[in-house]
Parts: sequence; C-alpha cells; structure tokens
Amino acid sequence: MVTLCNTSFSWTIPNFVDLDRTRDELIQSCRIKGSEFDGPEFSVAIRPFGFYRFKNNESKEDEHVAIYLRVHNVEGKSYTIRYNFGILDVTSSKSCMIQDERTITMEGESCGNHNFIKRNNLLRNSEILLPDGKLTVFVEVFIMNGSGVYLEATEREVRRTDQRQEPMEELPRDLWRLFKSGNYADRCFVVGGEKMMAHSAILAARSPEVSKLFADGSNEVVIKDIKADVFEGVLQSIYTETMVQNLDERAEDLLMAANLFGLSKLKQRAENSLIQKISVSNVARLLILSFRYDAPNLKERAMSYLIVHKKDVKGTPGWRDLSKYPEIMFDLFASI
Repeated sequence: MVTLCNTSFSWTIPNFVDLDRTRDELIQSCRIKGSEFDGPEFSVAIRPFGFYRFKNNESKEDEHVAIYLRVHNVEGKSYTIRYNFGILDVTSSKSCMIQDERTITMEGESCGNHNFIKRNNLLRNSEILLPDGKLTVFVEVFIMNGSGVYLEATEREVRRTDQRQEPMEELPRDLWRLFKSGNYADRCFVVGGEKMMAHSAILAARSPEVSKLFADGSNEVVIKDIKADVFEGVLQSIYTETMVQNLDERAEDLLMAANLFGLSKLKQRAENSLIQKISVSNVARLLILSFRYDAPNLKERAMSYLIVHKKDVKGTPGWRDLSKYPEIMFDLFASI
C-alpha cells in the first residue's frame, strides 16, 4: 500500500458563535488536492448544530458539532483514509483530538464524527476555543492507495477515546474565567489607562515579584512601560501557566516582562518563539535582547546563527547597534 498524501492544515470558520440555529447548515471548505499527481481530493465539512438535531428533535443541551472529511475524484478506485481532527485553541494548541480510518470507494463518500464536541462545552470554553468568535479546526490526512485496515476496530475506538482531550485542564481554565469575571478581585493594575483586576492570593502564590508591587499596602498600582495587551499576557501566564494569547506576535515584549517579573516558564516560551524567528535581518537585535533580559537559550542560538551568517549580518542596521554593547562583541569575537 502506497501513501499518496500526508498533509495537515487549519481551517477557520469566522463568526461561528453567531451562526443561525434555525438553519440546517453544512459548512464546507474548498477542495484540497491530495498530491501533485492524479488522485483523490478532499474537503472538510462541519454541521455547527449537529447531524441529529433535525432528525431526532435533539434538544439544544444535547447538540454536538459534527465534522466530516469528504473525498472526491475517486474514479472507482479504493483508498484508505486515515485522518485526525482537532481544534486549535487561543494558544494554537491542539484540543479535542480524534483519529479514525476508513476505506473509500465511492465519489463524495465521507467519514468523520457526528459527535465531535458537545456544542454547550464549546461555547462554555469560548474564550479558549472560540477566540473572537472563530472556530479553527486542525486537520491531518493520510491517503493511501488500496484498501486495508491499519487499526483494528477495538484499537481504533480506544485511540479515539484516549485522544479526545479536554480543551484545557479545568483548574487553569476556571482560574482564567475568574480573572475575566473580576469576581472577588482585590488588586488593581492600571496599564496604559486600562484597569485590570486581579486576586492577591493568586498573585502571592504564583508570582511573588508581581505581588510585591502592593507591598506598601495599596490596592492599586500603575504599570509603566508595558502595553496593556502585553501585561494581560503576563496575567494569563500567572493564572493559567499554559495559555498566553498571541504569544508569537508579542514575544519580544513578553520576554522583557517575564524577566522583570520572574516568570521563568513564560520567559522560556517567549525565548522559544523568538528562536524560531531568527533571521539575517533580526539576529543582531535578538542577540541584544538576549543579553538585556538574560535569555541564555536565545543568546546561544542567536550567537551561533550570527557566526555562520556574519557576512550577511554585517550589512544590516542591527550590526551597527551591536558595537554599542562591548560585552556582546567580546563574546562574539571569542566564539569566532
């Protein structure tokens, strides 16, 4: 059996939370070609209010989002389809993963799950799973030429059950919900004119450095030189540890803030994000940041990259900025 296609992609449905419940709607993605050669194509389809609602008068509380993989251009041939579905949450992590396999022999035949995720659970966790009202589905597809069973039926069911993950651990999810509600909050941060309420007990347990800001007995402090959205990312990390919205877009600012407030895990995640972005145009700036905010992993990777690409980097504005930091130049020349 030959693997014709092994691909993954994400598909976003905007305004998912605003879809009309009175319509028996099927939302379908565009067709995607399985390979550069002749062969099957596939598309993804979703029923936002489930498959059974109009058939069994399913109540609103029992509705599930249904998801399917449709296969096209079969031309009478037999293909084995292995697929993974999941949801990309606010941190771009995969949640609610399911896996299955099926042999397809007919044009337009589909496979999937009528009960992918309970709609009430999805909406209850909308801040995590439906940021800005959008649903983003992760899809991974393997298309193989010929029929066959890669997974025994019992093993397939076990895998599907094991891989259906909770969107997020209940404790961090509930703590973030507590922060967003403002209930019982007794500390106030003023950031760029915006007020953010927090809980002294959580701050004391999770970030002594942030808690110390209230050491004078006040209940309100002004945070300077940090943008409001960046500081909310700091608070997200304090409350949940696992979730920081738009981390990649704000990685430089979050690295600075994490270093300032002693948040080691947030700092590590920001470092890893910046390491993935290292290029000729920004390596000098990132090297400076690594020294300024004591980021050893970023420093090591940026230094190694700069040494390999030093001829190209010398022509960038960042190279001139490096001369202002003699300790960096000393380490750089010592490494060459």
